[in-house]
Amino acid sequence: MKAKDQFGIHLLLILSGIVHLSDSRSHNASEISVVAYYAGGIEQLADFSQVTHLNFAFAHLVGNTSRMGMDSASDIEKLQKMVGLKTRFPHLKVLVSMGGRTGCETCSDAFSTAEGREEFADSAKQLVDQFNLDGLDLDWEYPTVRLDNDIDTEPVHKTSPADREHFTDLLRRLRTALGENATVSFAAGAFQTYLEKALEWKEVSTLTYSRFVAAEAASCRPNHCR
Repeated sequence: MKAKDQFGIHLLLILSGIVHLSDSRSHNASEISVVAYYAGGIEQLADFSQVTHLNFAFAHLVGNTSRMGMDSASDIEKLQKMVGLKTRFPHLKVLVSMGGRTGCETCSDAFSTAEGREEFADSAKQLVDQFNLDGLDLDWEYPTVRLDNDIDTEPVHKTSPADREHFTDLLRRLRTALGENATVSFAAGAFQTYLEKALEWKEVSTLTYSRFVAAEAASCRPNHCR
């Protein structure tokens, strides 16, 4: 997913296409999550009173390892500022999002072994604890699926049929590592091939509370979200 478009919009509100494997506490089925992926500058952090989940976009795998890390000192500073917004907006959950449309090129290989998946979960736990985050968003686009829609023909990254079960196990390990009170979410593709092939939906849905809705997205400029 793009962090900004040609008009310099840095905040992408995703009203759908996100599945939350949130904490184990009770949920109201009528609740709507407004999830924002933020990739703008520190000075543009805006009014997030209408946002429920604010995702830092993006952290990535470190080199050829299975560990997650921040890309730069400026990214670390921005993430810290995002967490600081919770003082003004106590309802806000701040997560780090790993990957992105072109940011998960090595995910299939990195998560192909139990050791790699465990290493990633451990690094996620360290990052969440270090920055006092509410959880993690896994933006692997996409397990088993080489495309990001049913129209384009160019592959996005390497995939494997085994990604499907590896993804389920990765979520299970993240839940164990982060604990029952953390929010775990992932970016889900709202196109037919993904829905049919990418995930073990039954297994994923039993991990904790889950939610999926049809894809619509809206962009907004800082201080001009509607």
